[in-house]
Amino acid sequence: MLLTHARTRWLSALLVVVAAASAASADSDSQKFYKAYYLEHARGDLSAAAKLYRDVAGDRDADRELRSEARDRLAACQEELISTDFARLMPHDAWAYIEINRPGDQLMSLIDQLGLLADSDSDGAGKKLGISPVIIKELLGIRGAAVAITGFDASHQMPMGVAVFHPGNLEVIRGLLATALPVAAEEAESIGGFPTYKIEGKVLVTLTKRLVIVSTTAADIDGVIDRLRGDETRSLATNKDLADTLAGRDDALIYFCVNAKPLMPLLKAAMAAGGTQSKELAIAQALLDINSLRSLTGKAGVSDEGLFLDVSLNLDEGHSNLIYNFLRLPPIRRDTLKSIPAGAAWFIAGALNEAPSRFSSDGGESDQKPIVTALDIGREIFANIVSFGVFALPPEGSSASRGVPIPDIAAVLTVNDTVKSEALWTQILGIASMASCGGPMEGTIDEVEGVEVRAFQMPENITVYFGTVGHDVIISPSKSAISRAIAAKRGGKTILDDKVFASSLKRFGPATTMLLSAHPGRCAQIAKIFMGGNEIPEMEQAIALLTDTVATLTLSHSGESLRFSGTVTGIPDVSDLVTQLVMDMKNGRGRARFASHQSDPSPAPAREVHRADSDRSDSADTQTLLDKFEVLAVDENDREAALTVGKRLVKAAWEDARKLNDFAWVLVTEDRYDGGYNKLALEATKRSNALTDHTNWMYVDTYAHARFALGEVETAVKLEARAVKLAGDNDRRGEAEAALERFKKALEGAKLSVKTPE
Repeated sequence: MLLTHARTRWLSALLVVVAAASAASADSDSQKFYKAYYLEHARGDLSAAAKLYRDVAGDRDADRELRSEARDRLAACQEELISTDFARLMPHDAWAYIEINRPGDQLMSLIDQLGLLADSDSDGAGKKLGISPVIIKELLGIRGAAVAITGFDASHQMPMGVAVFHPGNLEVIRGLLATALPVAAEEAESIGGFPTYKIEGKVLVTLTKRLVIVSTTAADIDGVIDRLRGDETRSLATNKDLADTLAGRDDALIYFCVNAKPLMPLLKAAMAAGGTQSKELAIAQALLDINSLRSLTGKAGVSDEGLFLDVSLNLDEGHSNLIYNFLRLPPIRRDTLKSIPAGAAWFIAGALNEAPSRFSSDGGESDQKPIVTALDIGREIFANIVSFGVFALPPEGSSASRGVPIPDIAAVLTVNDTVKSEALWTQILGIASMASCGGPMEGTIDEVEGVEVRAFQMPENITVYFGTVGHDVIISPSKSAISRAIAAKRGGKTILDDKVFASSLKRFGPATTMLLSAHPGRCAQIAKIFMGGNEIPEMEQAIALLTDTVATLTLSHSGESLRFSGTVTGIPDVSDLVTQLVMDMKNGRGRARFASHQSDPSPAPAREVHRADSDRSDSADTQTLLDKFEVLAVDENDREAALTVGKRLVKAAWEDARKLNDFAWVLVTEDRYDGGYNKLALEATKRSNALTDHTNWMYVDTYAHARFALGEVETAVKLEARAVKLAGDNDRRGEAEAALERFKKALEGAKLSVKTPE
């Protein structure tokens, strides 16, 4: 009896321990699951989450529903992990491959560089116009997509392959597909245990935990699923022929690759068949060495520095592709860049020939003038010119006010035989000068920076200068450009010292054969010399925005790779401009009227714009002041307070003719101001016309309207007549003519005391 009782107590204790252990295990599994869920969704640590999900799914003592959910989450994490690289899902021997990677992130990066991305933690109060990152994430939260071409279906005349789409965090897209496919498509046999649908009897669509897989064959979809689960390790990512190119994808928005190796049997068969009938095709086959073609790749996207584009043709090492080699140019020497002065608006540098002799042949031993023949033109290009640099510089001093605008542009040619080049180029320029202007064949002698140069007269009163410095030949229509090129050659600042082009020069490598770079802001400064005075304020605004923007194109040609790349760095911050335009549209200020004018046929005379005295300056932001003025004048109808802010606005914009004109125009033409601010408008328009020397017909037109609004009708007529004359053949001349007729009629019928115009 005592033994039975003891046994009963022992069994009871054992049951309590087992029950407690089971409860502890259940709590542990639940905690693991929720921790894994947190790691997956809040921290994005899919590897750690997958480990915990695997523990829960493998625990037989865990709750059945919890284990099932853990298995589903584990499968989703595994899909997410492997699909971070779409190439790991694609067939090993794909002919061509293209992927789109995280478009939302790329767009957000670009918008941020443009200054248009709003602060996600801000309520927007007092901020400039900005696009919420939440909108971009929601609308373009797609992870990406990829397509692999694996063959060609001759019977249906269409490519064969497989496509993968990852909706990212936009579960709504996958939900729509899951809802629409059963209705719009025919249900097919599942592939890999996943629901599959057939569209129009041709295309199969399979929905996995994370992906949408599309193909015309079940085998291709099955292959993607095998690689997704790890059952198949061979993929496009493990293709040795493409390892280098795939590694260079980085975070490009778009990447494409054509794998030439799988195409070789078909291409060789086609060319062999054609070669039996065509000698030309057989010769092309020999010249191209098609067995050496490895891949054609390209990528484009947004980096931290700006926009980029890169396309490369890649061949096998030791190839015999004669066409490829025939087109190859030598690399640019760094000395070529030393001939381009710092401060250039744009430049292009390239190499044409090797210089193995290091300029040992300079033809300087003979005093006899070289004889130039027609063949020397070809020799100059294909033998004598080693490299070249062509550049344009923003004008210095008063060069912008010359009668005939001539940009400061020059070409610097580095040659082996300077004497031969001088004889050739001076003869060509002399013939052109004599034929067009009757100038002397030998030109006229001039001196620039102590260097003797020859000047040749050309049509339109243009002079072309020619000079030599060492082994460099300099040709330019601008004496200033010649001077600055010589200064650079003598140890002055060159493009290598120009911080603006630092990002461009990073693209300069040992295989670079051509380099073109441009600074849009400096190019705009050159463009100003061709513009009338009424266009310059528009250009000034562009110059201010493009301070750091640089566009670069490079061509690199190595033994096995031909590469073209383009970049745009220093994306301008356009937030102020966009905010201003939006506010203009919102408030109906009619700014478009002033943005679309044509150039004045008579350029404004050059003048020095003097800064106002310090007591007239105002550091306040003009847009903020304008917003305050709008609220006080229109919403609160507080004229006295509005006038105070309006005067501050005029002072803040004292050197900006366009802003002053725009402000004056709306004050005198829009009914909401009810004529209460005409004197303020007069002050603004007088200043805008003073800044432009009364040469902009629209600014004069505004001045006339302001005088008319104040009752000075006779003065308004005179000013409007001047505006009509300045407008010339402008397609909006009719606006000024209509205003002039209205003012004349008012003058005829008015019995006002006309004030004497200032």
